[in-house]
Amino acid sequence: MTVAAIRESVLAYLKKRFRSGWWVSFPGTAMMSGVPDVIGTAPELGGKLIGIELKTKTGRTSKLQEWNINRIRTAGGIAGVVRNPSDLTAMLKEESDARRGAAEGT
Repeated sequence: MTVAAIRESVLAYLKKRFRSGWWVSFPGTAMMSGVPDVIGTAPELGGKLIGIELKTKTGRTSKLQEWNINRIRTAGGIAGVVRNPSDLTAMLKEESDARRGAAEGT
């Protein structure tokens, strides 16, 4: 699966699941180095920023990309590497489970 195909499926999924959210995609080097390929937020995510680094099955993150992913997480956002649509659903499920556990006091 190419990064372009991953981007297309990720954006379609986000727009369908979070209809009131907003999403920005930065193809290639259109932004600063290390900035996630897709960023956005939605009320359903508690207003948290989500940063998605798109990679092919064999693609590797740079140190700067890893640093930015960790920085987003440290600030309370959601961030990670997505190689296929199931990676995104897993990342969002993990966040949902964490929010549910926090609400239940566990």
